[in-house]
Amino acid sequence: MDRQLSTRLQRARVRTLPIQFASMGDELTYDMTPSPLATRGEYYPLRFRIGPPDKARVRATASWILESYYTKPMSFTKWRDAEWMVFKWRHEKTLQITRPFRWQSICDQLADHQKFDPSRFNFPPLLSGWLDASIAAAPKFQAPCNQKPDEALTFMFPTAVSDSFPLVPQLDREGRAFSSLQLVLLQAWIELHRNLVERSNLMFEDEWLRDLFAYFSTVVAAVDNTLHQLYYRAKYEAASHGWVFDPESLGPPHGQRIQDKLRWVGKITGNPLEKCPNEINQFIRLKDIRNHFAHFDPPALAFTIEDVAQWLNASASVAFLLAHIRRNLREPLCVPLVSLMVTKKVEWYPFDPGKRRVPQGSNVGYSSTSWPSEDTSGKR
Repeated sequence: MDRQLSTRLQRARVRTLPIQFASMGDELTYDMTPSPLATRGEYYPLRFRIGPPDKARVRATASWILESYYTKPMSFTKWRDAEWMVFKWRHEKTLQITRPFRWQSICDQLADHQKFDPSRFNFPPLLSGWLDASIAAAPKFQAPCNQKPDEALTFMFPTAVSDSFPLVPQLDREGRAFSSLQLVLLQAWIELHRNLVERSNLMFEDEWLRDLFAYFSTVVAAVDNTLHQLYYRAKYEAASHGWVFDPESLGPPHGQRIQDKLRWVGKITGNPLEKCPNEINQFIRLKDIRNHFAHFDPPALAFTIEDVAQWLNASASVAFLLAHIRRNLREPLCVPLVSLMVTKKVEWYPFDPGKRRVPQGSNVGYSSTSWPSEDTSGKR
């Protein structure tokens, strides 16, 4: 190889771009001296707020849990004033009854544990028969047919969306199959959200960044999955719910703006999503960031600990959006969704809390790497 060309290639490999500092001038100095409060040891920039989760969200969630069982919408004040209750239900034709409980009992469990355990009160499982019900399989074998060497034992896992749904997951060898991914997505969302906070000491490493990308993808997938389940449930089972399925009005299930997909709820059930504009806006914001992370246009990225705290705190709002959708469908909540609804607020923590801190400006962090007129349609 030509010696000059080899030298140029070696120089190219180690070439780095200089870092530019804003507001840098000879007359300015910056205090880089740490205060006595500067972090020593492992630095965790994100933390869950100490104490119980938001009281209003706990009350609303407790009310919606009881509404899921009793199929009776009531305000939390009416549930509160109901005093002691029991819930009767049947399991394999045998009458079951819960332990006596109060609405406040549900609130206390949610506040103390950030989850709902139906067995504690002897409630039946909390889930939707067609949104959440799933057959999951993970065979580690193949069984060829003795009489027909070209065939193998094949397992079929029909979906709960409808007996008429044309696709049936099948396996004839090692692999995995799910007839619904609703609970899988929600559980993955919980774990990613928790890991991003509890392992925030790794924020400055690539492994943590991959979890952040996965968090956005999972949140958006959970909402998209719910809406697509609704679309196909209506397509094949509208009559059994008293719904309306008009393909022309709904449009195709793919290639639409997320706002149009969310309107499916009202067009199909007659109960539009009118009481959750903030939850919808929070979801669209996360969807836009997911689009950026999926396509990287613009091809750059920056974020601050304040940015990440806001993104993670949007989780509860998106979970409430899913709860509103289920409420309008007259379908119950499910256990992992309840956990997302009552998750604690995420707080950011500076490396040196003893130093004076300048408020984050509009031209730093994530806003410095997103187009000012960024498309918020959520079409991608």
